[in-house]
Amino acid sequence: MWLTHHDVVSRTNLVLTTHCSIRCLGCRWWELDAPHLSSHHLTQLIQTGQFFDEYPITQVYNIMGGDPLLFEALPALLTLLKSEGIYIRFWTPIGYGEESLRQIESYVDEVVLYLPYPDANEYRTYTGCDAYLDIERWLTESNQSLRMSLHTWCTPLTVGWLPDIHELARGIQARFLITYGLAHEWHRDELDFIHRYQSIKGCMVVPIRRRHRQSCPAIPMAMLQSDWGLGWQWLSGVMKEWIPRV
Repeated sequence: MWLTHHDVVSRTNLVLTTHCSIRCLGCRWWELDAPHLSSHHLTQLIQTGQFFDEYPITQVYNIMGGDPLLFEALPALLTLLKSEGIYIRFWTPIGYGEESLRQIESYVDEVVLYLPYPDANEYRTYTGCDAYLDIERWLTESNQSLRMSLHTWCTPLTVGWLPDIHELARGIQARFLITYGLAHEWHRDELDFIHRYQSIKGCMVVPIRRRHRQSCPAIPMAMLQSDWGLGWQWLSGVMKEWIPRV
């Protein structure tokens, strides 16, 4: 993620929907099959100029799901936030297709793409979706002014794929966010391997102490809700930029 001090002091986390475009193994959030917010209600707030009576004006908005690309009122919402000069960070698994994401490129400032596997076959097995080649193409052809971040939820089964995802991120000049659960049964060498990325510029490693079983692994809500956690990650990123490593 491209964190700034605004993420610590002035942010809003807006979960639009539990609808999702992928069906990850072990995830049941999408089975709720219901929007988190009413698209009709949100549209009314925007059209009547009352959106910021119900939601705060902050420097940063994290737009999340599920997959927010499936939210009907998304274009109107992004247009409003953009007009207010708000930094829009858009979290998505992009399983719905690259064309949907191309339509919002001019509105958002950063896309955080959830990528559990950097391989078409493994991605299909894990997500039940054939979108990997579309994702790869979009990453290489997307608007160069758009900030990109790749996010992966690391488990003992996927830790070996970290170098491949990191290489992909470096190739498109994207940031790399690694989250992992402390509740997993990790070997010491696996944790040491993950923590190596803490010292690499453009990489962020975030341990998650607790994650609700029905929450989406693509959204590190525990981190996004923590002022202290975001503050530490922002400060660590600043230090990596300015303090040389031997």
